[in-house]
Amino acid sequence: MNLTDIQKAERATRGRAAVMILAAIVFMINAIIDFGHPHYSEPGWRGGIWPIVALMWLLIVACGGGLRVGRLRPLMNDELSLQNRAKATAVGFYATNIAAVGVYYASWWVPMMMGDAVQLITAIGISIALLYYAWLELR
Repeated sequence: MNLTDIQKAERATRGRAAVMILAAIVFMINAIIDFGHPHYSEPGWRGGIWPIVALMWLLIVACGGGLRVGRLRPLMNDELSLQNRAKATAVGFYATNIAAVGVYYASWWVPMMMGDAVQLITAIGISIALLYYAWLELR
C-alpha cells in the first residue's frame, strides 16, 4: 500500500458515505410515495421490487458498502469502520423496533395495508442505519 492507495481509500470512504446518505433519503421518499397504493403491496413486479431493494441496502449496511473496491477494501474497512458499522447496525435495530411500535399505534388512526406498514418500518430502520453509519464515517 502506498500513499496514493490511502488517499484513494479515504476518497472512496467519503463517497460511500455520500451514497448511503442519498440512498437513505431516496429509500424513505420511496416508502412515503408508495404508501397507500395497493400496486406496491400486492403480488406483481411493483410489489416484488421493494423486498429486493430492502435486502440489497441491508446487505450494503452489513458489508459496509464498497462491494467492488478490490485492493482498497482493507483500507476502507479498517477497525474504526467496523466499529462504526456495528454501531449503525445496533442503531438500525432499535430504530426498526421503535418504528414498528410507532406504526402499530399510527394504524389506530391511519388505515394501512400490511405491506405499507412493513415498508415504513423497513425504510425507517434501514435508512437510520445508513444515515448513522455515514455520519460516523464522515465525522
